[in-house]
Amino acid sequence: VEVVPVEPDQESPAAKPPETNPPTPSSTDLLSRLLDDEESFEQTMVAASATADIAAPVPPFAPIPASRPAQQPSVFSGDVELDTLLNDGVVADAGALAQLFRGGYRNRISKLAVSAKDLQNVPEEVRQVIKLTVVALSPIELSIARDLAMRLEAPGFVGEALLVAKKMGYENYLTTYKNISKNYKDISIVETASLKVPEISAESGGDLISFS
Repeated sequence: VEVVPVEPDQESPAAKPPETNPPTPSSTDLLSRLLDDEESFEQTMVAASATADIAAPVPPFAPIPASRPAQQPSVFSGDVELDTLLNDGVVADAGALAQLFRGGYRNRISKLAVSAKDLQNVPEEVRQVIKLTVVALSPIELSIARDLAMRLEAPGFVGEALLVAKKMGYENYLTTYKNISKNYKDISIVETASLKVPEISAESGGDLISFS
C-alpha cells in the first residue's frame, strides 16, 4: 500500500475568528447623544454667564434728580422804590417798559408814560395786555427832541422821553440807557437796574392803551 503524505489543508475562512466590527449606533442613539451634547453646551454657557455676572461689578443705583428751572437773576439790584418815583410821575422808554414787564413790575406799567414814536419799539406782548399812557409830540417837538438827544450824545428816544416828561410835568425818566447823566434840568434820570427787586404779587392784565 502506497502511503501518500497528505498536505495540511489551508485554513479556510470559516476557521478564522470572526472580526468584530464596532456596533453601528442606531438613529435613536445618535439623537440621544446630540441632545446630551446640546444640553451640556447650554449648561456651560449658563455657567459662564453666571460667572460673568458675578465678576462684573454692579453700579449703585443713582436716582436722577428732578429737573428744576434755574432761577434767573433779577435785572434790578438797587434800592430805588418805583412807587416813590410814581408819585412825581415817570416817563419810560421801550427798553425800560420791557424790563419792568418781564421783571415783576407788570402791575405798575399802566402808571407810566411813553412817547408815541417810541411806542413802536415796545414789545407786542406788552402793548397787547398793558394799559400805557402814550404822549404824542408835534413835529416841532420831535425836532427839539432830536436836537436834545444830539447834545446829550444819546439815542433819539432819550430826547423824546425827556421832552415828554417836561410836557407832562413829570420829574422822572426811567431808562435802560447807561451813558447819560443822572439829571437833566429838573428831570431825574433813573436807570432800571437801580430799582429794588419787586415783591411777588398778583399780576393783572387785560388793560388797554390810552393816548394823551
